[in-house]
Amino acid sequence: MVRLRVGPGRWVERVALVTAWVVVDTSLRLGVALPSLARRCRMAIGLDEGGVLRPAEVPVRDLTAVERRRLTIIDAIASRWPLGAGPCLRRALLAGWVLRRHSPQLRLGVAEPGGPAQVSAHAWVELPDGRTFAHQPGFVTLLSGRPRGGQSR
Repeated sequence: MVRLRVGPGRWVERVALVTAWVVVDTSLRLGVALPSLARRCRMAIGLDEGGVLRPAEVPVRDLTAVERRRLTIIDAIASRWPLGAGPCLRRALLAGWVLRRHSPQLRLGVAEPGGPAQVSAHAWVELPDGRTFAHQPGFVTLLSGRPRGGQSR
């Protein structure tokens, strides 16, 4: 479990991320179109069938300590958010905003055929080198029907 203990000088960052979470949550509840919301978070919605989102020669920088810390805070917010189940879309949109310098894509997926009888949906972020954030095994990218490769962070 991730603790939300606030260190000196870090409370502003946490308050800003919680505020951003509330804005994303409210926007989704008010019916703001997902493409518009993804653009505001500076990410594209990836519905392509390719395995790698960008040419291999495009360098992807490693995550900074600030980015890793913010992703951890987003995970903590998602695990404690009391309003509604399934925070994966909100988590993915905020993670994309944090990772915006890496050209992230929002991935929307459904449970693989042969999985649970009910339909399950999931959202995650994928970077050009195939790294993923908040991806769960057993989901395939919406429209492509092919399992997504990639290593979790």
